[in-house]
Amino acid sequence: MDVLFHKFANMSEYHRYLESGKVQPAFKKESSRNGSKSFTGTSSYSAADKLYLWGDEETAKRLDGNYSIKTMIRKYAATKPTTKKFVSVCGAVPHVPNYIAGIPTNMIAIKRVKVKERVMDVFFNMCIDCTVSTEEIITTTIELFKAIMSIESNGTRVNLYVGEAVINKSYDQVVGMAIKIKNATQPIDIVKMVYPLVNPSMLRRHHFRWMEITARIKENFSDGYGRVNDKKTMPYVKKEMRNCHCVSFNEIRNMTCDSIVRTIIDN
Repeated sequence: MDVLFHKFANMSEYHRYLESGKVQPAFKKESSRNGSKSFTGTSSYSAADKLYLWGDEETAKRLDGNYSIKTMIRKYAATKPTTKKFVSVCGAVPHVPNYIAGIPTNMIAIKRVKVKERVMDVFFNMCIDCTVSTEEIITTTIELFKAIMSIESNGTRVNLYVGEAVINKSYDQVVGMAIKIKNATQPIDIVKMVYPLVNPSMLRRHHFRWMEITARIKENFSDGYGRVNDKKTMPYVKKEMRNCHCVSFNEIRNMTCDSIVRTIIDN
């Protein structure tokens, strides 16, 4: 099996790659730019690109619950520093028993303690059949977004990757990519993260663009931009994304947030 898999350190690096390449002859229909709004979720490639670069406030509003967007950013921000009290010769508050006993360490001091946090790497395979509606994509991936927030709110920091992996119709080449959209040390920025994780245009415009300009992709991928076949592609994804908890759209389809959390942890 011929495998082509690109990894991008962040969204900026991925965007530079998309802007630098030329469309390969096999992809002359350029679905990334000519796809309809009903199929991609945006009116044009340039409109999708603005959301990619500056954030997607409208889709962010679809995250329901008892929290405003700003509240959720605070709630799921980095863990608060941990402090530890100890007795010392100097400090802010006297330690009375030690003072009475004449012990030199008769003050209570406070210092910050670094707590080693749990870190989890998660990869979401955004490979979705063309018959799936934009609304179903958004509904499913919103639950995934909530699952990531749930994992972080319980003390595990997440390195989050999105991408896709597809196979051609002759089943002799697998191609894919992974873009890191969040570092474990960063808080969740809903407005910035919701486009690459939830908006259908990330797949049907930007990921399609990656296929159109990548030279090694075989010509028979242009017919439908590849096939969705998790059984064939996910083993190669897991090999490329070592130590990642890998999930695909088809795997979490129709799942609730809690079910997705369990699926991520088990994978």
